[in-house]
Amino acid sequence: MEKSTKVGPSPISLLDLPESTLDFILKCLSPIDLCSMSKVCVFLKGKCESDEFWENHIKEKWGRVVGDAVYKEWKWHIAIAKDGVLLKNQHTDQTGSMGSFSGVWPNLCLASYLEDFKVLNGKKSNNFMMSLYFSLQTGSFWFPAQVYKDLVIYNALVSYHSQSNTFQARYMKNEDLL
Repeated sequence: MEKSTKVGPSPISLLDLPESTLDFILKCLSPIDLCSMSKVCVFLKGKCESDEFWENHIKEKWGRVVGDAVYKEWKWHIAIAKDGVLLKNQHTDQTGSMGSFSGVWPNLCLASYLEDFKVLNGKKSNNFMMSLYFSLQTGSFWFPAQVYKDLVIYNALVSYHSQSNTFQARYMKNEDLL
């Protein structure tokens, strides 16, 4: 009996694909699939955690609400985390659960806050858009926004509620205005 010496084509690896093809495939993945793919190897971890893919998911899901102001607020939280300032202490110094207010009425400024500070610990703070995505998705990041209700514009802190796929708002109380 003779053994077949015929050799078939060698299998192609995902990493053998041209970079543009690989990027196209990764752009089609859901956030959960991106996280799973990032566990395959170091190269894919770097690709899957890049801001480009996560920014697409943020814009696709919350593009009408999340804009430059939210990115600026998030950048501020990242900078504080990298400077080593304990965000937890900042949070407990705030009054109530509304975040912080500064300034004098009528120029009162409402600042954002982050409920789950673990998202900024370690390596996740290096992945700007990925950490923002998960903080928004879990509803732990509250950011200032103007909310229209009953034909009136209110300044509020807003966060995403994933179970209802809506945003929640916390309005400034009248006694905080004085």
